[in-house]
Amino acid sequence: MDSHGFVHIEGNISNGLIADATHIFTLPEVYRPPDAVSILATKASDNEIAYLQIANDGIVKIYGAVNTGAYRICGTFQVRR
Repeated sequence: MDSHGFVHIEGNISNGLIADATHIFTLPEVYRPPDAVSILATKASDNEIAYLQIANDGIVKIYGAVNTGAYRICGTFQVRR
């Protein structure tokens, strides 16, 4: 989290079957958004677009992903201050 209260998420999702609503990870409490937010994920092999939904309880799930493959994620959102 930066000094303005923005959380920046970057990375890759790979090595496994990815289906709608797959639970990817859970954010620690201090990094959770006040309301649900979505960020884009792009499939490395063909630029297919999926998205991550980050719930206010910190659970991060992917939607719109098809089968297997590596997805690149990059997004920013603000937390409560």
